[in-house]
Amino acid sequence: AARALRKALAAAEPPHPSAAAMRVALANLDAAAGRTRAAALGYKQVLDGPENGPELAPAAYNLGLLELAAGDRNGARARFLEVLDRGPGSRLADVARGWLGRTYLDGDDPAAARQWFRTAADAKTKEAASAGALGVCLCDLLTGDDDAARERLADAKFSTREAHAAVAGCFTALLRYRAAPTDSRRELLLASLSACDDARRLGPGEGHVIADLALE
Repeated sequence: AARALRKALAAAEPPHPSAAAMRVALANLDAAAGRTRAAALGYKQVLDGPENGPELAPAAYNLGLLELAAGDRNGARARFLEVLDRGPGSRLADVARGWLGRTYLDGDDPAAARQWFRTAADAKTKEAASAGALGVCLCDLLTGDDDAARERLADAKFSTREAHAAVAGCFTALLRYRAAPTDSRRELLLASLSACDDARRLGPGEGHVIADLALE
């Protein structure tokens, strides 16, 4: 069915009014199936096309995720900025600010990352605000500002999602270990990392960072 739809879209003249939305849906299917090159091509076709509709922000966002996963931080950064331009005030824009922080975090620039995480922490979207607050905490931990990280953990209203709670618990355990590096607190810290599925929920950049911090 997807192949037939692709052929129909390619042959349609003039283009179907919903062509861009259908191309994004097809690219999403490719991404879900692990066909990242095909997905990236589909998103780019939409973004480079003549349409200027609501489907462009999701296309830019999804392409940014693919580029970040592939290690193209500059490309991903440009896409997430495009989301802010195409969908200002939207939920995607809120979430994109957090991913902008990730592009700098993965590039070993916690100061720049913190600025974007800080804006994400002020988002109206609860999940984005929670992730942003966790990002700010991480940057503070990376730069040795444990007091700021401790204050943020105490004041922020984190999402009830299991992944967010696990990361917040990991940060709390790390702060306790740093304050008094006993064997028992080290074991609790490593257990908290295990609760984060060996840090995989933290993402490709943050997971190894916290694991390294935990073993300092």
